[in-house]
Amino acid sequence: MENALYLGDAAEILPRLPDERFQLVYIDPPFNTGTIQRRRTLRTVADDDGDRTGFQGRRYRTEQLSEAAFGDSFDDYVAFLEPFLHQARRLLAVTGTLYVHLDGRESHYVKVVLPERDRLGLRLRRAREAALAGEARHDPRLRQGSEAVPLRLGGGRP
Repeated sequence: MENALYLGDAAEILPRLPDERFQLVYIDPPFNTGTIQRRRTLRTVADDDGDRTGFQGRRYRTEQLSEAAFGDSFDDYVAFLEPFLHQARRLLAVTGTLYVHLDGRESHYVKVVLPERDRLGLRLRRAREAALAGEARHDPRLRQGSEAVPLRLGGGRP
């Protein structure tokens, strides 16, 4: 399993992974924005009559290669997050760290779902503060007020 990359549904893959194997688990679930999230893959081609302006005023035409969309709305966000958080906790080594990247409006759900002994180590850092410290300047999601929720989960398991 060393240096493996899995592509698929996390709900199917995570249960097959061994307990306490990872020093770091990073979760970036949908933010529950209540909207349809769309992602387009574009190609740009140099074209004097193009629809975009690039470096030094050069013009480019964009061509859409693909588009994907998903509904980013959950009636019960806790029920959605809970299985992933419990799997992440199971996968972490005793000395591991869990990072959960959430919208600032939803970050409190992590506190509800994780066991109380893990919540004692919970540190929420406002992303704008992290951005001011220079830690998030390259990630536009962090500059827009989302939160990274790092949990240092040390000691033995109950």
